Amino acid sequence: MRTVPVSELQAGMVLAKPLQDLAGRMLLTARTELTEKYIQRVRSWGFDEVTVEGEGDEEEPVPVVGDPVFGRPWDEIEADVRERFGKARASALVRALEEAVLAHLKGLVDRYA
Repeated sequence: MRTVPVSELQAGMVLAKPLQDLAGRMLLTARTELTEKYIQRVRSWGFDEVTVEGEGDEEEPVPVVGDPVFGRPWDEIEADVRERFGKARASALVRALEEAVLAHLKGLVDRYA
């Protein structure tokens, strides 16, 4: 396996890991052969890089669309989320949403740590 920036993807490469969004929905499965159409979709979904079959055999987390959480300490991720919610936290609904986001991200961090 190797990690390839989306800008360097080529038709014929094969995904080594599935691509998911932050809600856990499967966008493309592992072993999908990339076509120009799939490469355009991967770019439009906002991925920076993907894992393809090839050299190396290190284990990497399943990539997800959105702000990267992999390799970042939990305290840093939590502080970033709380900063993004900022003053809007005055609303009980926004506070509940903030806690739901934090719980989801914590689950991702724990799952792929």
